Amino acid sequence: MTSRVTWEDLLKEYSEDGGPGQLWRLEVERICRYRIRQKQNLMLPAELFAFVDWDSEDLAQTVITERLLARGQAQYIVDTVDNIEYARKLISNEVAYTLEDRRVPNQVDNVWLNLEPKLKEAGWRNTTSGLGGGLEGEDAQVREIARKILNLKRLRNQGQQRLSPLFSGETLMGFAETIVRDHPGASAFVIQKALRTALSRISPRVSMEAVGSTQEEFGAVAGVGALQWADNLDASEGISEHARRIIEVLGAEGSEISFLIASGATQNEIAGVLGVSRPTAIKRIAQTQELLLEALNSLELGEEENLKILGEVFITLGVGITDGVLVK
Repeated sequence: MTSRVTWEDLLKEYSEDGGPGQLWRLEVERICRYRIRQKQNLMLPAELFAFVDWDSEDLAQTVITERLLARGQAQYIVDTVDNIEYARKLISNEVAYTLEDRRVPNQVDNVWLNLEPKLKEAGWRNTTSGLGGGLEGEDAQVREIARKILNLKRLRNQGQQRLSPLFSGETLMGFAETIVRDHPGASAFVIQKALRTALSRISPRVSMEAVGSTQEEFGAVAGVGALQWADNLDASEGISEHARRIIEVLGAEGSEISFLIASGATQNEIAGVLGVSRPTAIKRIAQTQELLLEALNSLELGEEENLKILGEVFITLGVGITDGVLVK
């Protein structure tokens, strides 16, 4: 077990060096590695965030120079923080903001552009006062709204159109009415955060080209919770990595078929999404299921591990989960 840096260590280094030093850089890079693993598990390419490839040192250097130093965020952390956990949370925010600043225009922007006027039509008014329940209340609302987004009926894949619509106008109108009814105090910030959370899983898999995401990870929606900093942080990496490789084996069409099956779609509905006849769809469904089974069997793991991996596959593909039940 490696020794852990303390907040006092960071404070001392900051005071002696007149700014972030080696210990700060190591902390930033560690958090960058975590964020990069999230993006890789989502199969989001580095190019979507204006990087040549995923490199934790490169990202960490950008965070330090553009956020901690240029924007004075390191001094802000020193002035406001009193423990290492809070410091890491704020540094994690800076990593997220760095990625947000560098991302290309994405599907979140596209959906929000179409959703906002429907929200206003349904009677929604943007608020800036928050929930009154602090960050925990806000995070809970984001998770709930994100689940509802995952369960919206999606439009058929529009092929090469990079930002093809995900939802019909009717679907978005219904969603807007749901927000007004169930979350009348939800601000634009909260709704957009929920969109980022959900669409980071959905949008890379519904167009032929990957589309972007922002800083919000899907872990909160899946019930994983906030960043964990235990020494065994990487213990669950194997499940995500197996799921990612299985999705690669399935390919774009196999992934969409798996999503539809898990969502309870009929054979006719799957045929419609694929744009093929029902007999052809049945054949492709069988091929996809065979591929999935072969991929799981090749891991030579037990039934319990296979179920966890399969669950992660479905989560990654964007199947909604409510109380442990797959829903669409």
